[in-house]
Amino acid sequence: IVYRALEKLSEGDFIVLHSFEYTHFQYYLGDLTHDKRNCKTCKKTATNREGESDFVVIAPNYFVIIEVKNMGHIGNQSDPGCNKDQQSQALAKTFQKSLDQRNKMVQFVKRFCKRLTVLQFTVYPNFEKASKKEFLISRDKLSSIIFKEDLEDFSDWWKDNVSDLVLDEPLHPEFRTKHEDVRNLLLVIWCTDKTICDKSKCSLGKCIVKIGEQLRSGRFTFRCNNPDVIPSPKIVQDVLGIDNLTKQQYDLIHSNEKLLWINGPAGAGKTVVLLAKILQLALSSEDNKIVLFCEICDTDEVMTSPEHLHKPLDKADVKNLSIFATEMAEKPADEIYRKIRGYLEENQVVIIMIRSANYDRECYGLKILGNSSQSDIIRLFEGINVFYDDFRVHFDCNTHSTLLENNNFDYGLPETLFELSHSWHVWISCDMLQSPLLMIPVEKVTLRPNYRLVNFFTDTLSSTQLVSLSKNLRNTSDL
Repeated sequence: IVYRALEKLSEGDFIVLHSFEYTHFQYYLGDLTHDKRNCKTCKKTATNREGESDFVVIAPNYFVIIEVKNMGHIGNQSDPGCNKDQQSQALAKTFQKSLDQRNKMVQFVKRFCKRLTVLQFTVYPNFEKASKKEFLISRDKLSSIIFKEDLEDFSDWWKDNVSDLVLDEPLHPEFRTKHEDVRNLLLVIWCTDKTICDKSKCSLGKCIVKIGEQLRSGRFTFRCNNPDVIPSPKIVQDVLGIDNLTKQQYDLIHSNEKLLWINGPAGAGKTVVLLAKILQLALSSEDNKIVLFCEICDTDEVMTSPEHLHKPLDKADVKNLSIFATEMAEKPADEIYRKIRGYLEENQVVIIMIRSANYDRECYGLKILGNSSQSDIIRLFEGINVFYDDFRVHFDCNTHSTLLENNNFDYGLPETLFELSHSWHVWISCDMLQSPLLMIPVEKVTLRPNYRLVNFFTDTLSSTQLVSLSKNLRNTSDL
């Protein structure tokens, strides 16, 4: 309830940390008065949990500490069978506990600068304002309680009790630096491993990785007042771990188009959409067979399979196999096709990994499977759905500039894919504006390779088949 109430806040630029836990070691960071040598806890259980705060709100010029006490187990004050004396005692006890937790967090924040603004509250989502008299606490302490009615109109409550009480002015440079230091430290503590305090776990790098995971999951984007972000389909939530999608991504996953070309920059969710569609097809029928082409980095010599692709398939119990394109080198097209067909007898999905170094510069980046081009092989596909993750074209900057100037671009593969899509799914993701690995100098060529693909697909596909994703999954900003 509190989480959703915070989501609905339309004003303010702030970060909300949910379930902020900290260890003894982390809590005393920066405390020059803490004697670690003589502290028994530091010697024995420094990594044990020291405390927790339900919500920590980090705003540009203030902090808010929020504790939540449901208290549903002690009954409602309107219930005739409720023991009001026991209820009052329980309320007083839980409030004092929340006050101790709040004060501990306030002390931690102000350790770095006593003049930082820190507000603190306790939420009782199951208690109405009429129960105030049951708390038996001072009026000052009572004013720090958020009741059920407050949550129902939380924006107005926040304005009256937070926004209007905090000066909406930039902090003094000295305080701003201190505020940023505390903000960064809170983020690092929230993201690091609580059980192992070493450099590999408790580091800013680890923090960035963890935050990245949370951002990719869409957990930071969903706001009830944002119509462009909606809950993702159940299969995406359960298997990919992504709670929310942009509306455009959601609509693409449910598209009935056989041929779909998805264009967009990094972070736009192209791979997410492809994986969601693959999962839909694979789980709807075991007869649906899929080949997924993906490009991997030349420098990753130890990679045996693309984890971001095969792990979701494993999680959904979809049988899959990852192979390198080079495993089928020097073989004719029909033999390669039979080999792929053999793999699909035991698996629903075959992932073919293509290293960029494997592209044949003599064949416009298309002859990557030995003596046969992709178009030669795919032309034989029957009953196979084809997906491309990050479709690219690779050109030698010296060999092909003249050919490109003369418009001799080989459209064999795109045309073959277009023909295949009359019967089977062909979904392709691509960054149209992404430069090829071997960039052709501007002065040597009229149009760069990927722009040629733009021309082909805009001339061939309908508006519902050619889609550009421009919204970032992480924050729905226009890329």
